[in-house]
Amino acid sequence: MNQFLRRLLILPAAALLLIGCTEGQNPVDPGMPAPDQTAPSLSMSPATPSTNSGTIVDVAVSNPDFSILVQAVQFADLAGALSNPNARYTVFAPTNDAFVRLLGRLGLTPEQLFVPENKELVKSILLYHVAPGVRTSKVVLKMPLIFTLKKEFIVVKGRTAEVGNFKNGFASIIATDVRASNGIIHVIDDVIVQRSVPVPPIQN
Repeated sequence: MNQFLRRLLILPAAALLLIGCTEGQNPVDPGMPAPDQTAPSLSMSPATPSTNSGTIVDVAVSNPDFSILVQAVQFADLAGALSNPNARYTVFAPTNDAFVRLLGRLGLTPEQLFVPENKELVKSILLYHVAPGVRTSKVVLKMPLIFTLKKEFIVVKGRTAEVGNFKNGFASIIATDVRASNGIIHVIDDVIVQRSVPVPPIQN
Protein backbone atom coordinates (compact mmCIF):
# COMPACT_ATOMS: atom_id res chain seq x y z
CA MET A 1 0.00 0.00 0.00
CA ASN A 2 1.26 3.51 -0.82
CA GLN A 3 3.25 4.82 2.12
CA PHE A 4 1.37 8.11 2.02
CA LEU A 5 -1.82 6.24 2.93
CA ARG A 6 -0.18 4.94 6.08
CA ARG A 7 -0.34 8.17 7.95
CA LEU A 8 -3.27 8.55 10.30
CA LEU A 9 -3.82 8.38 14.03
CA ILE A 10 -4.27 10.57 16.85
CA LEU A 11 -3.62 13.75 18.83
CA PRO A 12 -1.56 16.87 19.18
CA ALA A 13 0.93 16.34 21.97
CA ALA A 14 -0.26 19.32 23.97
CA ALA A 15 -3.78 17.91 24.13
CA LEU A 16 -2.52 14.49 25.10
CA LEU A 17 -0.65 15.79 28.11
CA LEU A 18 -3.66 17.58 29.56
CA ILE A 19 -5.91 14.55 29.99
CA GLY A 20 -6.05 12.31 33.04
CA CYS A 21 -9.54 10.91 33.44
CA THR A 22 -10.42 7.46 34.75
CA GLU A 23 -12.81 4.92 33.30
CA GLY A 24 -16.41 6.07 33.16
CA GLN A 25 -15.68 9.78 33.77
CA ASN A 26 -17.10 11.63 30.78
CA PRO A 27 -19.38 14.62 30.15
CA VAL A 28 -22.81 13.62 28.88
CA ASP A 29 -25.34 15.92 27.26
CA PRO A 30 -28.41 15.79 29.57
CA GLY A 31 -30.67 16.28 26.57
CA MET A 32 -29.68 13.00 24.97
CA PRO A 33 -31.60 9.73 25.41
CA ALA A 34 -30.77 7.46 28.31
CA PRO A 35 -27.92 5.01 27.76
CA ASP A 36 -28.79 1.81 25.93
CA GLN A 37 -29.08 -0.94 28.53
CA THR A 38 -29.22 -3.77 25.99
CA ALA A 39 -25.90 -3.19 24.27
CA PRO A 40 -24.36 -6.28 22.72
CA SER A 41 -21.29 -7.88 24.19
CA LEU A 42 -18.45 -7.68 21.70
CA SER A 43 -15.15 -9.50 21.71
CA MET A 44 -11.92 -9.19 19.84
CA SER A 45 -11.81 -10.78 16.39
CA PRO A 46 -8.86 -12.87 15.22
CA ALA A 47 -7.85 -10.10 12.80
CA THR A 48 -7.08 -7.65 15.57
CA PRO A 49 -4.10 -7.47 17.91
CA SER A 50 -4.12 -9.57 21.03
CA THR A 51 -4.03 -8.01 24.46
CA ASN A 52 -0.65 -6.36 24.80
CA SER A 53 1.26 -4.89 27.72
CA GLY A 54 2.91 -2.31 25.43
CA THR A 55 1.69 1.19 24.70
CA ILE A 56 -0.96 2.12 22.16
CA VAL A 57 1.83 2.60 19.64
CA ASP A 58 3.28 -0.83 20.45
CA VAL A 59 -0.09 -2.48 19.96
CA ALA A 60 -0.56 -0.76 16.61
CA VAL A 61 2.92 -1.74 15.47
CA SER A 62 2.24 -5.37 16.40
CA ASN A 63 -0.51 -5.77 13.79
CA PRO A 64 -0.12 -5.00 10.06
CA ASP A 65 -3.77 -4.03 9.74
CA PHE A 66 -2.94 -0.94 11.80
CA SER A 67 0.05 0.06 9.66
CA ILE A 68 -1.67 3.29 8.62
CA LEU A 69 -2.04 4.24 12.28
CA VAL A 70 1.64 3.63 12.87
CA GLN A 71 2.53 5.85 9.92
CA ALA A 72 0.10 8.45 11.18
CA VAL A 73 1.97 8.75 14.45
CA GLN A 74 5.15 9.38 12.51
CA PHE A 75 3.38 11.82 10.19
CA ALA A 76 2.17 13.90 13.12
CA ASP A 77 5.31 13.47 15.28
CA LEU A 78 3.18 11.96 18.05
CA ALA A 79 4.90 8.67 18.81
CA GLY A 80 6.25 10.01 22.07
CA ALA A 81 2.89 11.34 23.23
CA LEU A 82 1.07 8.10 22.43
CA SER A 83 3.76 6.18 24.26
CA ASN A 84 3.44 8.33 27.38
CA PRO A 85 3.28 5.84 30.30
CA ASN A 86 1.24 8.31 32.36
CA ALA A 87 -1.44 8.76 29.70
CA ARG A 88 -4.78 6.95 29.65
CA TYR A 89 -6.83 6.93 26.44
CA THR A 90 -9.67 5.13 24.74
CA VAL A 91 -8.96 4.89 21.02
CA PHE A 92 -11.52 4.07 18.35
CA ALA A 93 -9.01 2.76 15.81
CA PRO A 94 -9.92 2.52 12.13
CA THR A 95 -8.38 -0.32 10.18
CA ASN A 96 -6.37 0.19 7.01
CA ASP A 97 -9.49 -0.62 4.98
CA ALA A 98 -11.35 2.07 6.89
CA PHE A 99 -8.85 4.68 5.80
CA VAL A 100 -9.16 3.51 2.20
CA ARG A 101 -12.91 3.99 2.47
CA LEU A 102 -12.42 7.53 3.78
CA LEU A 103 -10.24 8.42 0.82
CA GLY A 104 -12.93 7.06 -1.46
CA ARG A 105 -15.55 9.24 0.23
CA LEU A 106 -13.32 12.28 -0.21
CA GLY A 107 -12.42 11.44 -3.79
CA LEU A 108 -8.75 11.90 -2.98
CA THR A 109 -5.56 9.98 -3.38
CA PRO A 110 -3.22 9.62 -0.41
CA GLU A 111 -0.84 12.06 -2.06
CA GLN A 112 -3.58 14.68 -2.23
CA LEU A 113 -4.71 14.26 1.38
CA PHE A 114 -1.43 13.91 3.22
CA VAL A 115 0.20 17.18 2.38
CA PRO A 116 1.36 19.83 4.88
CA GLU A 117 -1.61 22.14 4.31
CA ASN A 118 -4.00 19.35 5.36
CA LYS A 119 -2.13 18.41 8.53
CA GLU A 120 -4.42 20.31 10.92
CA LEU A 121 -7.51 18.84 9.26
CA VAL A 122 -6.13 15.33 9.60
CA LYS A 123 -5.24 15.95 13.24
CA SER A 124 -8.72 17.28 13.99
CA ILE A 125 -10.35 14.20 12.47
CA LEU A 126 -8.06 11.91 14.42
CA LEU A 127 -8.71 13.71 17.68
CA TYR A 128 -12.33 12.73 17.17
CA HIS A 129 -11.27 9.08 17.58
CA VAL A 130 -9.69 9.45 21.01
CA ALA A 131 -11.30 9.97 24.41
CA PRO A 132 -9.66 10.58 27.77
CA GLY A 133 -9.65 7.70 30.23
CA VAL A 134 -9.95 3.95 29.77
CA ARG A 135 -13.43 2.74 28.82
CA THR A 136 -14.09 -0.91 28.18
CA SER A 137 -16.69 -1.99 25.64
CA LYS A 138 -19.12 -2.62 28.49
CA VAL A 139 -18.84 1.04 29.48
CA VAL A 140 -18.77 2.43 25.95
CA LEU A 141 -21.88 0.65 24.76
CA LYS A 142 -23.92 2.00 27.69
CA MET A 143 -22.97 5.63 27.08
CA PRO A 144 -25.12 7.79 24.77
CA LEU A 145 -22.22 10.19 24.17
CA ILE A 146 -18.46 10.17 24.55
CA PHE A 147 -16.49 13.41 24.74
CA THR A 148 -13.33 13.28 22.61
CA LEU A 149 -10.02 15.11 22.56
CA LYS A 150 -11.45 17.10 19.63
CA LYS A 151 -13.82 18.58 22.25
CA GLU A 152 -16.79 17.23 20.34
CA PHE A 153 -19.07 14.32 21.17
CA ILE A 154 -19.24 10.92 19.54
CA VAL A 155 -22.73 9.46 19.56
CA VAL A 156 -22.88 5.80 20.62
CA LYS A 157 -25.57 3.48 19.25
CA GLY A 158 -25.33 0.77 21.86
CA ARG A 159 -27.87 -1.60 20.30
CA THR A 160 -25.96 -1.81 17.03
CA ALA A 161 -22.45 -1.12 18.40
CA GLU A 162 -21.80 1.95 16.27
CA VAL A 163 -20.07 5.27 16.93
CA GLY A 164 -20.15 8.53 15.00
CA ASN A 165 -22.73 11.25 14.47
CA PHE A 166 -25.95 11.82 12.58
CA LYS A 167 -24.42 14.21 10.04
CA ASN A 168 -21.35 12.34 8.79
CA GLY A 169 -22.39 8.81 9.66
CA PHE A 170 -21.50 5.91 11.94
CA ALA A 171 -18.79 3.27 11.96
CA SER A 172 -19.33 -0.20 13.37
CA ILE A 173 -17.25 -1.41 16.29
CA ILE A 174 -15.82 -4.67 14.99
CA ALA A 175 -13.49 -5.63 17.85
CA THR A 176 -13.08 -4.42 21.40
CA ASP A 177 -10.99 -4.24 24.53
CA VAL A 178 -7.53 -4.43 23.00
CA ARG A 179 -5.49 -3.48 26.05
CA ALA A 180 -2.40 -1.30 26.08
CA SER A 181 -0.35 -0.13 29.02
CA ASN A 182 -1.64 3.41 28.56
CA GLY A 183 -5.13 2.79 27.27
CA ILE A 184 -7.54 0.61 25.38
CA ILE A 185 -8.41 0.20 21.71
CA HIS A 186 -11.74 -0.54 20.08
CA VAL A 187 -11.50 -1.29 16.35
CA ILE A 188 -13.90 0.38 13.90
CA ASP A 189 -14.58 -0.26 10.23
CA ASP A 190 -14.69 3.33 8.99
CA VAL A 191 -13.16 6.69 9.80
CA ILE A 192 -15.66 8.87 11.65
CA VAL A 193 -15.58 12.59 11.00
CA GLN A 194 -16.88 15.28 13.33
CA ARG A 195 -19.95 17.31 12.37
CA SER A 196 -17.92 20.48 11.80
CA VAL A 197 -16.07 18.95 8.83
CA PRO A 198 -18.11 18.69 5.60
CA VAL A 199 -17.56 15.25 4.09
CA PRO A 200 -19.82 12.79 2.30
CA PRO A 201 -21.53 10.69 4.98
CA ILE A 202 -20.67 7.07 5.60
CA GLN A 203 -22.87 4.79 3.55
CA ASN A 204 -23.71 1.66 5.57
